[in-house]
Amino acid sequence: MLTNKIYLTILMVLMLLNAVFAQLDIRLTSAFGNISLMPETKLNMNVEPENFITVGLQVDYYITKNFGVGFGGDYYVKENEFDVILSNYSHGYKGVDNWESDPIPREYDFTVRSNAPEILEQNTMSFIDIPVSAVYTFPVLNNAYLVTRLGVKVGIPLKDYYTLKESDLYTRLYFEEWDLELFDIPAHGLYDSRIDWHPEGELNFNTAFSIFSELGIDFPVSFLKVRLSGYFSYGLNDLVYEKQNSLVYWREDYNNILSLADNVSIMQYGVKLGIGIQTKKEMKIKYKNRIKCAWED
Repeated sequence: MLTNKIYLTILMVLMLLNAVFAQLDIRLTSAFGNISLMPETKLNMNVEPENFITVGLQVDYYITKNFGVGFGGDYYVKENEFDVILSNYSHGYKGVDNWESDPIPREYDFTVRSNAPEILEQNTMSFIDIPVSAVYTFPVLNNAYLVTRLGVKVGIPLKDYYTLKESDLYTRLYFEEWDLELFDIPAHGLYDSRIDWHPEGELNFNTAFSIFSELGIDFPVSFLKVRLSGYFSYGLNDLVYEKQNSLVYWREDYNNILSLADNVSIMQYGVKLGIGIQTKKEMKIKYKNRIKCAWED
């Protein structure tokens, strides 16, 4: 009696697994396209877009014949190096400082501006994306299916750092209390023209949340199933964790350019390829009229 129950349980589990895996669509994926950082600011700030390439895995579970839910992961194969350009920069702010020989707080006005038309900074970053989506597919030709996908993804920063590449900075310090202006004192971070400064550090980006969509064609090639889609995503949150109001704080405290923006979002578009192996059920039903290769005859 116990043996029969064990056999019956195993049979039910196998039937359940068969039903589950028959509705799973598992594919290796790769995407290629354009990635942009979009700062919102009153400053004259521009970020040159870069190309991206990912490799990943996409798993879709079909609840019905046409509708399913998906989960995946995409790893950025190469780091993205963005040229961040700040043009015609000039800024002043009030601060308070304690001199070593004079512990009384003194208010000062600090001015920083660029002698050159542009300040060039390189931002290097890479992510791993975790997308969750809804997918809908329906036949458009005898053996081809239109696939639409809409979802959200979480972009986890793996690397994000900056390097100041090119600049020519002018700095001044003024104490109204004494009507005293200090200038061209390198030991105190004051320069008429500083071109040999290349500070670097971490960007400390936030986790990126984006909405994304795909539209493509799914078709068989021998025992493989191939999906080729157009891809678009748009960031929902600000990437910059800590905001600053000046590119340079006295003395020699450099802040990255994107920290001056009110908001920085991310946008991507490109093409995405997904390749998997057809199940027996798909060969018999979904892709029954597929083109066969010579070794399958």
